[in-house]
Amino acid sequence: RLEDSSVEVLLRELSLVNAALREEQERAASARRILILFGPPGAGKGTHAPRIVEKLSIPQLSTGDMLRAAVAAKTEVGVRA
Repeated sequence: RLEDSSVEVLLRELSLVNAALREEQERAASARRILILFGPPGAGKGTHAPRIVEKLSIPQLSTGDMLRAAVAAKTEVGVRA
């Protein structure tokens, strides 16, 4: 039979393990999120993207904007486009 002090030690250790598991779950939940919007011109990607960025607190990368900037800057990729 376990002594009361042994039970208390085990309960404290179990509490520490549970706290560590909760921290790990929180880290995993806040891990990198990737969301890709696909659609033809005029589908609303540019309208909805800023709302999604604000709501989810994630960055936005627009490949269309990147390509237009590359074309304007006459980079190698922009020239090929």
